[in-house]
Amino acid sequence: MSFLCAGLFSTVLYVFLAICILLLMVLIHEVGHYVVGRMLGFKITEFSIGFGKAIFTKINKRGEKISLRIFPLGGYCAFEGEGDDDEDDDIKTEKLDKNGKKKEYKKSETKNLNVDKKETTQILSEINEITTNDIDKIKEKKPYNKDAFNNQKAWKRLLVYGAGVFFNFLSAIVFSFILLVSYGYDIPQAKLLSAGDLQCLQNNTILIYSTQLNEDDVIVKVNGQRVSILTGTLSQHLSSIEPNTDFTITVKSNNQEKEIVVQYKVYNQEEGISEYSNLYSMQPYKHSFFEALGRSFEVSIGFAWVVLKGFWQIITGQIAFSQLGGPISTIGMISTITQSGFMNFLILLPLLSANLAVFNFLPIPALDGSHAVFTLLEWIFGKPVVSRKVENYIHFYGLLVLLLFVIVVDIVHIAVVGL
Repeated sequence: MSFLCAGLFSTVLYVFLAICILLLMVLIHEVGHYVVGRMLGFKITEFSIGFGKAIFTKINKRGEKISLRIFPLGGYCAFEGEGDDDEDDDIKTEKLDKNGKKKEYKKSETKNLNVDKKETTQILSEINEITTNDIDKIKEKKPYNKDAFNNQKAWKRLLVYGAGVFFNFLSAIVFSFILLVSYGYDIPQAKLLSAGDLQCLQNNTILIYSTQLNEDDVIVKVNGQRVSILTGTLSQHLSSIEPNTDFTITVKSNNQEKEIVVQYKVYNQEEGISEYSNLYSMQPYKHSFFEALGRSFEVSIGFAWVVLKGFWQIITGQIAFSQLGGPISTIGMISTITQSGFMNFLILLPLLSANLAVFNFLPIPALDGSHAVFTLLEWIFGKPVVSRKVENYIHFYGLLVLLLFVIVVDIVHIAVVGL
């Protein structure tokens, strides 16, 4: 019974950790909007982590509401007047014609009327006779709010929309640096295989055979092609080479590079290894501080590229619909990975950061990319390409479709694959 309780507690703990990781990613994204918005003088009404009912709320000295809400799978940074329609509705005027019927005109209708000067003068005089009802409508109209989000310059709004993506990618660089300096990731280093190491090897482990390779040599090229997450990892390069055939690698040792001829074998537990001399297993090369600093941007780009390729495989059907996951499946995946080792946990952080950056950059309604497209078009043409009301509807229904999609994805994934 105690083992069962301990296992349940461990599972709950890792699920809680997974939720905290997602919250961290959301927090970084929304902090981006908040920081850049503050820098550009935008008025912020609320900074919230999560959706639904607020379980914690505090109003700071600037009048901004800071909230933690019951559903932690998201968040937002709300700006003054961000969702307002901000329409300049034409004021209608009414007057009885000579037959006793009401006549209606809009001010904008006089701009393109193909009428003579006398008729235009008559129409304008009728419009100028504003009735009491019209005056009430004018009083009810909201005054111009210079602090409203939509009344800010287009380039400023573009920077605010892009800030969340930028902060997520910036965090991917930071997490990549931590990964490289702690464990390494994409560049392999040779480790001479010993009898004791055989018990730790897993199936399909790549082993390099060479009489010229030395322990701690770093493999930087395969057949002249650089090894990295962007140009191809060691296993990706070897996928086009047959086992037990000669090929050339470039190794780096003591800041000097040299080419040597090697072979590789794929370890299988059933077959085992009768002779393990001159056999090397590969482990990630642990970078120095400055090496990690120099490569963290490249590795982050690599993670983003992996995410983009994943999206393309989804669109082209190379990844089955049942393999996709929504928030619940994602929490389960994160929980599983965090239990498999701290190195995998460190790999997960930049990958999730890059994922969130790429996803929000996509021009899908309700996401930052879509908001940025509308704002960019407004900047180019000097006016909104659609009314604010229509744009708000597009983003609102886009959000509904997106939420419905992730719910369906989660249901299908759990039904077919499980958590």
